[in-house]
Amino acid sequence: MAIEFISEQHKNITYTEEANSLIKKYVLENPNAIVNFKLNDLKKKNGLELFEFIGNESDARNQISDYETIESILKYKSLKGLFINEHTKPKVDMSNFPNLRLLSCDWNLKILNISTLKKLQQFNLFQYKPKSKNLMELSTLSSLKYLKLGSGNYESLKGLNKLKNLRELRIYSNRSVKTDDTIILESVEALYISSCKSYDHDFYKSFPNLKILHLESSNDLESLKPILDNLINLKEINICGIKVLEEDNTYWKDYKNITTLNFFNRKHQKLKTKDFENYPYKQDGQWKGIPRTIIE
Repeated sequence: MAIEFISEQHKNITYTEEANSLIKKYVLENPNAIVNFKLNDLKKKNGLELFEFIGNESDARNQISDYETIESILKYKSLKGLFINEHTKPKVDMSNFPNLRLLSCDWNLKILNISTLKKLQQFNLFQYKPKSKNLMELSTLSSLKYLKLGSGNYESLKGLNKLKNLRELRIYSNRSVKTDDTIILESVEALYISSCKSYDHDFYKSFPNLKILHLESSNDLESLKPILDNLINLKEINICGIKVLEEDNTYWKDYKNITTLNFFNRKHQKLKTKDFENYPYKQDGQWKGIPRTIIE
């Protein structure tokens, strides 16, 4: 019996009892694999044993794909990936899931003890509306590497500067968030901003070590020069979704550290995409996707 892939590219597997031994071997050989179980799988000895093995003795991720209530999965303490149904808004005490590596959920006041998730590496958080208007509530997630914030009313990134392992930050659909150059996120290497109209033009000062920057449906920029001058580690920049107002953009070609610059042609600018060698850029023989997700 062959392994049933949801996505072979992303090493995402559906558990089947017939392929149990093959899946275990695959997990050992591919530590970033994802294995999706159903609750009925966990009622059987082989399924439960593999679920626990993945959760406790491997670097792969186990997930339960068909649960209907949080109560039905509370006993599975080795669970690593949890997607909370956005429509149910259940009361969830996150201390029941001490092994989580990935959490995706809409925010509501019934989600308790987020700070206990010391192993959490990826957090997709939507509609976050803290009373404090900042992100201090997330500041204890010491293992967090990837944070995606979709909508919400927070105004400050305060708290994220405490996360020394944070590598990628995505901010979507927040018209209130502003940057503050006293709050420095030194560890962040990839920043994606979309549909955010209030951030300051010198936002880059909060992210001195960026390697990847994507801006979409957000503020116009007077010039790229401050960004290119100050972000000396920058390799990839995508400004397809915003307007850069300067007319003379000939200096864009002077920054040899930039290996990928994606933009739309603008009538008012001197240089067009045709003036850049090998545009649009390729990666591994494929047209480079925008935006790119580091972790799936």
